[in-house]
This record gives sequence, C-alpha cells and structure tokens, in this order.
Amino acid sequence: MFEEYYPALCYYATRFINDSDQVKDVVQNFFVKLWDKKELRFDNPTALNSYLYTSIRNACLNHIRQEKLHDNIHQQIPTEEVNENEYLQEQLENEVMQEIFGAIEDLPQKCKKVFKYSYLYGMSNNEISEALDISINTVKTHKLRAKQQLKEKLKNVFGIVVLLKMGF
Repeated sequence: MFEEYYPALCYYATRFINDSDQVKDVVQNFFVKLWDKKELRFDNPTALNSYLYTSIRNACLNHIRQEKLHDNIHQQIPTEEVNENEYLQEQLENEVMQEIFGAIEDLPQKCKKVFKYSYLYGMSNNEISEALDISINTVKTHKLRAKQQLKEKLKNVFGIVVLLKMGF
C-alpha cells in the first residue's frame, strides 16, 4: 500500500504544505500510524482512497497548526528572555540589598541606631540627638564611623550596585 499510494499522497499533500521534506515526513508518519492500526480494513478501493486522502488532508492541517504554534512560541522567546533578564536583575538587586542590610546589622549598636535613624528614617542630626539623648557631635561621629565601616565591608558590592543602576 505504501509503494502504491505514497507518491500520489505526497503530491496531494503539496496542496497544503510547500516544503517537500515536510510533505514526505507527514505522509510517512501517516503510514506509520496506519501500520499500527492493523484492525483497519476496507471493503472497496473507493473507501480506501477516501480514507487515505482525508487522513492526509487532516495530517497536513495538523502539521500546519503545529508549525503556527511553533512559530508563535518562537516569537515569544525574546519577550521571555527580557522577562528572564528582569527576573535575574531583580534577584541580583535583592541579593545586594540583603548584603547591605546585613552589613548595617553588623555595625556596632550605637552606630547602627544612628545610621538607621538618619538614612532609613530620614531624621536630622538634631532629631537623632534628641531621640537618643546624645550630643550632635556624637551623632556625627557615629554616622561617620558607620559610613566608613560600611564602605569597607561593602567595597565589593559597589561595582554591582553601579551595574544595577545602569541596567546592566
């Protein structure tokens, strides 16, 4: 049956699919599936012809649908890459922030308190001085020490922060 119908079915399939290699694949795959249907029997040649041509038409249409789906997926890949890049950037930002907050938590207690009040809560030196009942010069000293310690501890993170700001 393969030898008898294969050329004609390939010719028929070219009405739906322009690529001869794809046509051959579709028709060959059809015959493989037909081979698996051993119980399939036809009483006359007209029923067999009708079955073969209808099946090839359907196989070609399914192939075209799969190709369109495949093309749609490929068109979405750049978008997914952008989303993946955004995800990676967000993950890196989170890791950098975790490193920064960890470094702040490692500061000596009074330096940490003054630093948080100043930079995280936006309090002025006078407000910090009053809240902690320390002199303004002590507030300035704690801020300076905190910045120096953070600068030393986070020197390796600075380059990453610059890349993040540039949108690497």
